[in-house]
Amino acid sequence: MEILRVFTDTSVFGGCYDQEFSETSRKFFDKVLKKEIIVVISESVLD
Repeated sequence: MEILRVFTDTSVFGGCYDQEFSETSRKFFDKVLKKEIIVVISESVLD
């Protein structure tokens, strides 16, 4: 099975702290921690 690579911008990280999106964002990062998804980010996100 190939691991999904997902380009992720700052809104996904910020979603963890937004009541409307926190559940979905946290589920996403749970999959990242389980290595089911690989996060790809840009230099802008790192800044």
